[in-house]
Amino acid sequence: MCKIAIITKFIYRKFLNLIGRTEDKTSRNLFELVQLASGATLVVFLISLMSLFGESSYGTFGDFFGGILNPILTFLTFLGLLITIVLQKKELALTRQELHTSALALSQQVETQEKQRFEDTFFALLEQHNRLLDKIVENSVSYDSEGTPGNTASIVEHSMNFLIGNRDYYPLFENNLNLQESKAKLLTFKPILNQYFRVLYQILKFVASNCPASTVKGKFHRELLSETECSQEEKLYANIVRSFLSEDIYYLLAINCFCEDQSDHFIEYKILVERYSFFEHMPINVPKTYNANIIQEIVDHYSDKAFGKNVGVQ
Repeated sequence: MCKIAIITKFIYRKFLNLIGRTEDKTSRNLFELVQLASGATLVVFLISLMSLFGESSYGTFGDFFGGILNPILTFLTFLGLLITIVLQKKELALTRQELHTSALALSQQVETQEKQRFEDTFFALLEQHNRLLDKIVENSVSYDSEGTPGNTASIVEHSMNFLIGNRDYYPLFENNLNLQESKAKLLTFKPILNQYFRVLYQILKFVASNCPASTVKGKFHRELLSETECSQEEKLYANIVRSFLSEDIYYLLAINCFCEDQSDHFIEYKILVERYSFFEHMPINVPKTYNANIIQEIVDHYSDKAFGKNVGVQ
């Protein structure tokens, strides 16, 4: 029995070399069919051989030869059909694998192109944002009559120190504006400042609506913005924008996004800065010369999500 098993394994290896090994049991089942057909042919051969020795006639010999030849030819035909089926199955499997690989490559190509289009637009908007930011930081304005005569400051410094109430800059003016009053004042400031905040809003809206990995892609509305967490990829692009902002811009942005209620048209802006933790690096402990009340109002007005890991609000 051991020798028969060894011989069978040897023949099986040769058989696999001929037709190839399949991942399922097809090759094994095929070999068992070959064994069955070989055994049946051998039985027919032995029966015919015994009949030959029983009668010595040419007719009997012809019947013997035909009886042997027909099963052999039938067996070979059957074996060829089985091998053809196996080879076709292997070709179909390879074809399916190639189609899957092509589909995967095409999908990755589409994703790459989509991300490339997004980044082209994103960095174009970011460039416009940075140009406006440079203008409001570099351009100077004179203090009004309530401040120290003759002094000048950038648009950002002037706006921030007036709205937050820095008495070092305005020693003759006690500024105790609350957050709502500061928002009303901010809207009357230099048009370029309001233009900057509009561009910043469009960038954040673009990230939320068009980032390939956005959780609200193509479905930009306030409920979904509030109820879903941003993806890591969204946060990455938002952090790139945030990295260009100075400390003063954080305060002005917080004032700009103040909303009296849910019907305020600035509500989406407020939700976006909360969604991307835009005040994570905003200083909370400000000098005593500033109006501390408005800083506390900012902390109370926005959700904890807006401040991220800011230790000042922990």
